[in-house]
Amino acid sequence: MVATDLPVSERQLHRIIKRSVTGLSRTGSIITTGSGEVVIGFSTHTTIPHHPSGKISSIPVIHEDDMDDAFRAIGEATEEAVLNSLVTASHVVGRDGNERPAFKDLIEKYDIPLV
Repeated sequence: MVATDLPVSERQLHRIIKRSVTGLSRTGSIITTGSGEVVIGFSTHTTIPHHPSGKISSIPVIHEDDMDDAFRAIGEATEEAVLNSLVTASHVVGRDGNERPAFKDLIEKYDIPLV
């Protein structure tokens, strides 16, 4: 999920959303054909009136040259979200007794130093 308060057009928002994969790749995802990453995004900046005012609506958008900061931010936010979910996840037992240990338990079990 990508949420922003930047004044962006639909096209600009789409470009920002596509950059979320940089955060996934930084955390080890290889993003293959069947991996199924789905990202939904929205901007809260512009309020569009429910009833027409009879005037042409003007919607502000940031300049294309200023998009780099948004691209960098979405990559970093996605990376942080993945790392946070790994650190806070708990041990899971699934169907047929399949188990997946928590990341934090593996760090402890194998005495991996945190840098």
